[in-house]
Amino acid sequence: MDGAQKKIRPSKIWYLIGIVLFFVGGAGGTIWFIINIISVFSSGEQFLVPATKTFILERPGKYILWHDAKTFFKGKTYSFSSNLPGDVTIKVVNTKTLEELPLKPSTCSEESSGNHKRYSICSFPVDAPGKYTLEVSGLKCPHVFTLRKSLLKDLFFTALICIPISLIGWIGAPVLIVIIVAKRSGKRL
Repeated sequence: MDGAQKKIRPSKIWYLIGIVLFFVGGAGGTIWFIINIISVFSSGEQFLVPATKTFILERPGKYILWHDAKTFFKGKTYSFSSNLPGDVTIKVVNTKTLEELPLKPSTCSEESSGNHKRYSICSFPVDAPGKYTLEVSGLKCPHVFTLRKSLLKDLFFTALICIPISLIGWIGAPVLIVIIVAKRSGKRL
């Protein structure tokens, strides 16, 4: 080996860099993705209906109202079919402008986790942060609803950040280690 080849031979510290990249990028990115997904799906506020309830919605965007057909809420188990009775009325009003927001019927999205099942009812746009009053009437017995901001943007950005980080760790780190082994052994790639 001549002097020029010795200069480009990577030191052993690059093994440590590869291992750290593997665990921080690969495992860390994957764990971060899972934690973000869990926190996103557990967001929202549950409440009993029929009722009139005022919410402070801090971020503009699309909000979705869910029917928690099977759930445990405030020490009690609730279990209903996915369909609400036909005489249920839902109204959302901006308390500042007294404008009634347009409700868009849902596409029957469903979430389930263990014994918990939730079905989307409708969505509505919020143009500005503020107080909004939700009124649900026409139910003969208490049901549990959840209101939360649409998750599509949050899920997209979480995936946009976490997937590349994980790929760098899971694929980039092993490639880096193979290159280091080859360079240190003096073999050409």
